[in-house]
Amino acid sequence: MNDIKSEIKERGKEIAHNEADKQVVSAVRVSSWAVFAAVIVCTVIAAFIFIAIRR
Repeated sequence: MNDIKSEIKERGKEIAHNEADKQVVSAVRVSSWAVFAAVIVCTVIAAFIFIAIRR
């Protein structure tokens, strides 16, 4: 009986560890897209400012 409980506990820990890894990967992916989007927006704004100054 204790053997089964310890197996279930160990499996639960393994599942939790895998889920934590998935969340980290997902967070990095979202952060990468956010940085990419911010760079694009800043580039467009800088281009508009550059064009406005040159007029």
